[in-house]
Amino acid sequence: MNKTYPVELYSSRRTGDEGCSITLHTTVEADSDDIKYLDENRGNQCFLLVTNVTTGLEVPEIDIEKLKASMVENKVYDKNISPSERQRRKIWVLFCKEKDREPTKEEFEDYYMKWMDKVNDHLAEKITGFN
Repeated sequence: MNKTYPVELYSSRRTGDEGCSITLHTTVEADSDDIKYLDENRGNQCFLLVTNVTTGLEVPEIDIEKLKASMVENKVYDKNISPSERQRRKIWVLFCKEKDREPTKEEFEDYYMKWMDKVNDHLAEKITGFN
């Protein structure tokens, strides 16, 4: 399920990894379900469309396909992050979503190894199926 929120671009700053941190404010009343939804989607990809429309005025029509076609290229994968590291990060997010908290180092090592066992078992089944 996707949600949209009218927000004001409040501030931005550069981060050490050549990215940026963006602070958004909304005048929409966010209830506990909204906060839960945002918390559950931390780490997921989102769209940020910056317009020249002043806060509080009508928002222009948004053509999602055109927006996707004009997105800034994601350079994260060009920073020597291996596919296995990307997978490890996704497993981290899964733990956080399932447990509603960040794991300890030991908890994550155990959780990660269980996921890797599942992946290995799945691949072994696929290989076995090619007799």
